[in-house]
Amino acid sequence: MPLVLADRVRETSTTTGTGTLTLAGAAAGFQTFSSAIGNGNTCYYAVVFDSDYEIGLGTVGAGTLARTTVLQSSNSDALVNFPAGTKDVFVTYPADKAVFQDASGKVSGYAIESSTVGATTPAAGTFTTLIGGKDQVNYAQVTGGATTKAVEFKSLGSDTNVAYAIRSQGTGAIDLAAGSSGVNISNGGTVAAITRTAGGTGYTTAPTVTISPPTTAGGVQATATCTITGGVVDTTFTITNAGSGYVEQPTVSFSGGGGSGAAAYATVGSGTVVRSLGSTALFYTPGGTAFGLVDNGQTAVNYWGARGGGAGIAPNLTAYSSSSVAATIDNNQANSINFRTNTNVTQMVVSHTASAVNYVQVTGGATGNPANVTVAVGAASSDTNVNLNLNAKGTGRVLTNAGITATGTVQAQAASTQDAVILSGRAGGTGSFAVTLTPTTLTASRTVTLPDAAGTAVLDTATQTLTNKTVASPTITGTPTETVFALTDGATVDVVPANGSIQTLTLAGTARTMTWGGAGGTNFGNGQAVTLMINDGTAGTITTWNATWVNNGGAAPTLSTTAYTVVVVWKVAGTVYAALVGNA
Repeated sequence: MPLVLADRVRETSTTTGTGTLTLAGAAAGFQTFSSAIGNGNTCYYAVVFDSDYEIGLGTVGAGTLARTTVLQSSNSDALVNFPAGTKDVFVTYPADKAVFQDASGKVSGYAIESSTVGATTPAAGTFTTLIGGKDQVNYAQVTGGATTKAVEFKSLGSDTNVAYAIRSQGTGAIDLAAGSSGVNISNGGTVAAITRTAGGTGYTTAPTVTISPPTTAGGVQATATCTITGGVVDTTFTITNAGSGYVEQPTVSFSGGGGSGAAAYATVGSGTVVRSLGSTALFYTPGGTAFGLVDNGQTAVNYWGARGGGAGIAPNLTAYSSSSVAATIDNNQANSINFRTNTNVTQMVVSHTASAVNYVQVTGGATGNPANVTVAVGAASSDTNVNLNLNAKGTGRVLTNAGITATGTVQAQAASTQDAVILSGRAGGTGSFAVTLTPTTLTASRTVTLPDAAGTAVLDTATQTLTNKTVASPTITGTPTETVFALTDGATVDVVPANGSIQTLTLAGTARTMTWGGAGGTNFGNGQAVTLMINDGTAGTITTWNATWVNNGGAAPTLSTTAYTVVVVWKVAGTVYAALVGNA
C-alpha cells in the first residue's frame, strides 16, 4: 500500500463514531479519494467538524477511508468519536511529515528511503560522492570506485589529523563482512619495504620489478628495482617511488632478465597499532573467546611478539623488552600448563603447586660445560637445602643412558636392557633419616647376590616378621609371642589362620555359622591350625560348625555361659577337624 500525495482531494461524510468513513462524493472543484489516491493506497487526511478535528494516515477503499493511524486530533491525538452531521474530509500534508529547506537552504534531520539513491543512471540520481557534516570543520566522505578500485570512506577537514569513528548503538556490534581477502589494516598507504621469499635462478640481467597499483581512486603506483648475483635476485631492493593510497597489500612480480622463480612481498606503511581503550581486547571465533589481551595496570614497554615461519622455518613466539627482564607464561587458575606437539599430543606438563617457592631452573651449557637442571628458590623461600625429585609412574623407573654417578648414590643400571639394583627412599616417615650401607674392612671384592623374589631384608638387630620361610632345626631363645585376633561377630563368622593362631569370638546373637578360610576354604591350608576361644556373650549359639569333631562324642560342644569355650580347629587332607579343649 504505497503512500500517495495528490492535490484537490476533498469529500464529505456523515459517518459517526470512530470507524471507517463513508465518503459522499467530491466537493465542487475537487477530486474523490478513489480517483486521485486510488483504492488500496494510503494518504494523509484531515477530518473537520465544528471544533472537532483529526489528522492522520488513512487507507482508501471504494468510497471509504479507513482511519489507519492518527497523527493529531482534538481527542488528545486519538481517534475522534464524531457526532452526527456533515464533516469535511480532505487530503493534507502534515507539518511533522513535511520535508523543507531551512533558512540556509539545507534539508536536515530526515531519512532517505528510495531505490533511486545510488542507482545506476544519472536520471535516477547517481551518487559518486556522499558527504556528511560538510558544514563542520571536519567531515566524512564516501566515494565510489571505478573498476578494480575500492569504495572509500574518508574523514576530511581542516585539521591535520582527523579520526574516523564508527559507532554502534547500545550493545550492538560493528560488523565487517569481508570477502575471502579478509580485513586489511594499513598505516601510511605507501610501500615501505620489499622482502624476497625466493631468489629464482638463471637471471642474466636484473628483472623488472612490478608492484601492483593501489585500489583507491587517485592512488599512485609504487615502483622498485632489484639487483642479481650469480643468477639469483638479491635480497635488497631499491624503492624508487613508495606510491600512495595503498589500503590492501600489493603483489610483487618479476619479469624479464632471462631467469625465473623469483618471488617477494611488499610491506605497506609502518607498524599498525590496534588499541583497546578498555582493560581487555578479546578475539572471538564462532566457538567463543579464542585469544585475549589484558591490561597490566602500568605503562607497558615489554611485550610478546609472534612471527610466522616460511617453508622449513619454525614460527617464533618472542618476548621483546627494553631491558633484561624475564618472560613469563602464566595460568590464572590453579591448573597446569601443557606443552603439546602435532596439535594435541602432550609432551610436557607444568603442574600447579599451591604457594610454591622452590622451582626447577634449566640452564644450557657452553662448549665443554654441562647443561644444568637446578633447584632454585624464590625470594619467599627460607629453605637452605631442597631436594630434586624425579618420579616415574607406578613401577616405572627413572632411566639414564650413561648411568648416575654422584656423591651418596651409585650407578643403578649398567644398561637399559640389563637387570638393575634400585635404591629408593621410603614414602612417609617421621623425619629426614637415611640408611647408610657401609662395608666392613674388606680383604677382597665381595658380591651380594639378591634372590629372584620380593621381600624385606632381615637384619640381625631388627624386630621383623618372616613370611613363607623354612627354618631348619632352629634354636629358639625365650617364648614366642602369638598374635591374638578378635573375630567380628555376624550371621557367618569366617576364620582365617593368616590373622593369627589364637583367635577370639564374642557372640552377640544366635544361630551362627562358622566357615574356615572363606569360599572353598582356600585361605585355610592343610597343616594350619587355630585355637579359638568363644564367649557366648548373652546366650549366643553356633548352629553350624562345618567341621568334623574328633572328641566330645563326635558332637559340637555346648558353649559355656560363664567362661570361654576353647576349641582347636585344624585342616588335614582338605578336611577341617575340631576338638573341644575345655572351658577357660
